[in-house]
Amino acid sequence: MSLDAPQVPQFSKQDAKAQAAAAKAYAKAQRNWFGRHKILTGIGALFVVGAIGGGISGAGGSHVKPTASTAPATGDAGSTSQSVQAAPATSAVTTPSMTTGEKNALGSAKQYLSISAFSRKGLIQQLSSAAGDGYSVADATFAADNSGANWDTEAAQAAKQYLSISSFSYNGLVQQLSSSAGDGYTLAQAQYGAHSAGLS
Repeated sequence: MSLDAPQVPQFSKQDAKAQAAAAKAYAKAQRNWFGRHKILTGIGALFVVGAIGGGISGAGGSHVKPTASTAPATGDAGSTSQSVQAAPATSAVTTPSMTTGEKNALGSAKQYLSISAFSRKGLIQQLSSAAGDGYSVADATFAADNSGANWDTEAAQAAKQYLSISSFSYNGLVQQLSSSAGDGYTLAQAQYGAHSAGLS
């Protein structure tokens, strides 16, 4: 009984080139749509950036239309004529100018608050965490502070949400709402929320 050495298949240069071409075609076919359509992706990206830029520059300006008031005036002959007087200049309500990061974080904050209840601390964490939106802490803090949220109302909403899915005592709900591992409301906000939900 003799053991023959295993036979190694022999490939020619043509076979190697064919295999390389097949591997390249396979890799190309496995790319996602954006990788296969680079030109269309680039055009689409430019279109989106242009639309966003146009929306920002169009919405960011303060457009104050001059108004004119008309008042009847009587002349010496008793006839009435219209005189146009320019209205006094009104000072527009000034809002602090926002950076792009602040503006985007504020938009995200308002979206979050429209979906669920958040404490100020919880909203800042959601906006700034790497697992969340990844905004800077400064932008996230700006967004929370300028979101228009009433944190007592948010605590009351969170308390009602908790009670709709589980049972809590007053102290247990206050602990859940105010815990740093929980929602992060202040103690006063958590107590307000628990009272608003009908616990005492």
